[in-house]
Amino acid sequence: EELGFVAIADGMGGHQAGEVASYLALEAMLTFMRKSAGPDDFVWPLGEEPGLSRDANRLATAIRLGNRSVFKGAEATPQYLGMGTTVVGLLVDGTRVTYAGVGDSRLYAFENGALRQLTTDDSWMVLLANEPGMTPEVLRHHPMRNVLTNVVGAKLELAVEVGHAWVALGSLK
Repeated sequence: EELGFVAIADGMGGHQAGEVASYLALEAMLTFMRKSAGPDDFVWPLGEEPGLSRDANRLATAIRLGNRSVFKGAEATPQYLGMGTTVVGLLVDGTRVTYAGVGDSRLYAFENGALRQLTTDDSWMVLLANEPGMTPEVLRHHPMRNVLTNVVGAKLELAVEVGHAWVALGSLK
């Protein structure tokens, strides 16, 4: 709570050791968020992305470090090969919320009585939805409907999209 940091990891169903992947990812993320919380300068372990805010860099780096922890854990233990997890996280600083998601764990904002999805699913469903002839009925039964295109732990390098939202002061509880 003192960090203004929240993250959820959901081990991939049907894959080896999803609960281990979730634990490794969250542990690495929390460790980094604690190290980077103060006003002091520190060494960015994966470098900084110049176009991102400090909070966006912190969150993206935390997720990438979680990814490396899962990837290396899978390499070190043969029965964990193929493990992975989805992650969604946010960092609150005053009225600004910085968020990111990898996989299909989602973050929503509740505004004016309605939910608005903030993160975008990393899945074939998102890609397929833009193809001609793809109706909701076709998508509902498509053989690729549950396949993710980006997950924590699948490969050493990870693409992380980060966004910002602003909230009313009284709405965070």
